[in-house]
Amino acid sequence: MLSTLGKFLLLIVAFHVSFVATVQEAPATAPLTKIKVGYPSPSASMYPLFVTKEAGLFEKHGLDADLIYVQGVQMMQVHSTGQLDFTTTSGVSWTNSKKADS
Repeated sequence: MLSTLGKFLLLIVAFHVSFVATVQEAPATAPLTKIKVGYPSPSASMYPLFVTKEAGLFEKHGLDADLIYVQGVQMMQVHSTGQLDFTTTSGVSWTNSKKADS
């Protein structure tokens, strides 16, 4: 049988262990990868991009996305020079940029 002092010490140790187990350091988060995403128009057709940004889905997956508005034909030129990491555009912009190059 444990004495009163032994029970008291056991209680203190149990409390300490449970307290230490619940108070843990938050895991270190990796720095976000910066990306530049170009879009050709601030229209409803680009809503998935804006919703993704506002919902924090880029950050959830480790990305710090900077949304950059670039007009149609210029989108292809800016992307091909490496100033953007990703673009979202339509076939019309791509076709018009090919016409401008010829």
